[in-house]
Amino acid sequence: NLKLTSYLEVPSIDYKFIKLFINNKDKGLYAMEEHFDDFLKNYEYGSLIFKIMDDVSIKIYSGHKDEDSIYRHNINFIKIWNSFLKGEASVSQVFDIKKIATHYALSDLVNGHHTHHLTNNFFLFNNKNKLIYPIGREWESPYLEKNNFDIFINSHTNFGSKETQEFHKLFFNDKEFVIQYLKILNQITEKKFLKNFVNDQKIYIKKNQEILNFYYPTWDTSENYLFDNIDIIKQKIKEFDNFN
Repeated sequence: NLKLTSYLEVPSIDYKFIKLFINNKDKGLYAMEEHFDDFLKNYEYGSLIFKIMDDVSIKIYSGHKDEDSIYRHNINFIKIWNSFLKGEASVSQVFDIKKIATHYALSDLVNGHHTHHLTNNFFLFNNKNKLIYPIGREWESPYLEKNNFDIFINSHTNFGSKETQEFHKLFFNDKEFVIQYLKILNQITEKKFLKNFVNDQKIYIKKNQEILNFYYPTWDTSENYLFDNIDIIKQKIKEFDNFN
């Protein structure tokens, strides 16, 4: 999922599996995740990562110890974010609309709605263009059972938390965002697109499958899950278009 996120030019934390040996003793399977400090090196000074803590507060990861100075340096970011939460600014005024629409569409394709629970949301504020990008993380897919699966434009009001529902409504009440989201969802659920992605990443996929299968031989580590919901998604898009 993280490779697919990067493939679609949405920021994603680097993540890989390794076999850990200490003094020639196999210590098992470990996962290595890129640190936010390293991630931020790719962006202009003053850029920051933030995580939603609840409906009114966020936690900032800046790569700098003095959070107060970061807040002062990015006072514009605070104003932008608050204006979005209040419904005073559109999605495209605050976010890179293509990247955020792709992020939501991906959650449908990979059945990874877990990443959209309110406190699982991570974002990047790019200090160069003053726009916010989503960060691919916390996918945990497939998340929903097939009989409960629906595309996000229909299912975002099904989250147990009212705060999570209200946050996603800020996006799906924005017509420009909805158009982008449906357009991208149509594109990435084409079998040709997915086959091209799998072929492009075949060395990476094979390497990780070999590591995972060594420790968990009964797991299904194939990429087939990417194709599981294509027909359902296409039908849901058609139903939405007909209804609207």
